Amino acid sequence: MESTPEGSKPKPEVEDLFVEVPLHWESADRAQTVYANQLLISHAGPEFYLVFGEVTVLNPLKPTESLPVTPKVKVVISREMMGAFVDAINKNFNAFKSKVGIEDKKP
Repeated sequence: MESTPEGSKPKPEVEDLFVEVPLHWESADRAQTVYANQLLISHAGPEFYLVFGEVTVLNPLKPTESLPVTPKVKVVISREMMGAFVDAINKNFNAFKSKVGIEDKKP
């Protein structure tokens, strides 16, 4: 900290202004459930944009040049949190694969 004239209070450091507060998740029972089988990820500025969508094949026997993806929900994530989200998803998916016996395919 910087020195201050006698009798005055020193300015707090930036780190001193933050307090860690534990989070506790409430029940997700009332959260909307959305099905998605497609994902579009982009980033602009300091945020990542995840657009979850759904493709529905109406007639699998009819040839088509492309299939429409219906966007269902867009989630915006800060760059500060994106790495933590990716790590959490990978950790959870790897635990799932181990539990059900799925092995990674070798190239």
